[in-house]
Amino acid sequence: MKRMMECLVIICMCMTAVFPMRGYAAGGIPVGGVELLMTDVLGQPLEGASFQILREAGEEELGDQAVEKRMVKIGETHRIMTVESFWTSMELAGQKQRSVLTGTDGRAGIYGLNYGTYYLLETQAPDGFNRIRDPIRVTVHRYSHLTAEDGIRDDDGKLIDNTLQIINLRYTLPDTRTWGVVQLAAAGTGILFSSAALLLLGRKRR
Repeated sequence: MKRMMECLVIICMCMTAVFPMRGYAAGGIPVGGVELLMTDVLGQPLEGASFQILREAGEEELGDQAVEKRMVKIGETHRIMTVESFWTSMELAGQKQRSVLTGTDGRAGIYGLNYGTYYLLETQAPDGFNRIRDPIRVTVHRYSHLTAEDGIRDDDGKLIDNTLQIINLRYTLPDTRTWGVVQLAAAGTGILFSSAALLLLGRKRR
């Protein structure tokens, strides 16, 4: 019996090594997470992007004033979402947060979420970049946190990397000089047409 228990312990340790778990919530409920990577179109990491993670509100949460909620447009419909709290460390240590900032490497982690469907909402874009307005759908499951650094391979030998890469577009101001030329050209054309019309009208009256 003792030998059997030792074997079970070894098997569990091996399973944990192959598929590292992020932890369990109160009541023994398994939780997972997601790794974010914010970049520009060239793949350069972007610092300072802020995200919240949302979940569709349940009926009991709709009337609960203590639950932070947001109205979010998903596709063509508006839905009421709850703002989820989470840990930013894989060890599920420290105080839970309701938003996360990408670091100098463009990365951020969200951990301690029950398995299911969530929506990432960018609340602040990096300096000089446009904010992504549409929520990004993510699914949290047992392996959603895996990155290339974990060194786990699938059945085909391919390295598993579930990092969620998000691309921000740079904010560009309109060329006011060109717009001014267009406006002046349009105004000049309008004046010419008006003058021609008045000239023809004057000739007809004579």
